[in-house]
Amino acid sequence: GNIFKDIQSKSITNLSMQTQELEYVFTKFAGGNVEMDGRQFTKTIKDAGLVDKTFTTTDVDIIFAKAKDKSHRKITFAQFEKALGLVATKRNDPKDKFITAVQNTGGPKF
Repeated sequence: GNIFKDIQSKSITNLSMQTQELEYVFTKFAGGNVEMDGRQFTKTIKDAGLVDKTFTTTDVDIIFAKAKDKSHRKITFAQFEKALGLVATKRNDPKDKFITAVQNTGGPKF
């Protein structure tokens, strides 16, 4: 077979697996819903260990506000992915690192 094609299909598979895992965790934090509110988003980011002295819950709130539609109080999975990108930018880290951190939570800790 074509080595390039094999590599390409593997990375596409890994990407869709990553998205499915992330969506699973998103749904768990969202309480089984298709949308997540600000409190649930903050909990997701905190449980992933991403809040510290340089990146506070205020930063998380600002990012949530940027990611959601103006008239809505909740974000969709696509907006959640966008928000993770904003978290990565704010923290000057690769987005993959945050996706992994969020996935590793497996869901909310109580």
